[in-house]
Amino acid sequence: MKSFIILLCALAAGLFLWSQNPATSPFCPPCPTNLITKFYCPGCGTLRALHALAHLRFSEALSQNALAVLFLPILALGIFFPSIWKAPYASTITLIIVILFTILRNIAYFSFLAPH
Repeated sequence: MKSFIILLCALAAGLFLWSQNPATSPFCPPCPTNLITKFYCPGCGTLRALHALAHLRFSEALSQNALAVLFLPILALGIFFPSIWKAPYASTITLIIVILFTILRNIAYFSFLAPH
């Protein structure tokens, strides 16, 4: 039952993101971290990436937030198979990846990781 509710919420969110462009919609505010610090947080570009995925524009989605796009299938698996997250060091490895992604996307040499 819990997975069914999560699936319904994901479908509702998907429908919202399909119908609303986060770049122009008043319902999708800009990232507060980026507004205040001018740094890209690990979530910057995620809504735009999900909007692009909803319209099957995969390269655009990757250019907005590659980590979110690549992590999405793992997250979906984790919903239906929660034991994935109980694997040794899974949360530590995930945290390290998110921290490295955040640092790299704010370095000029790795600007391809920043949302475009």
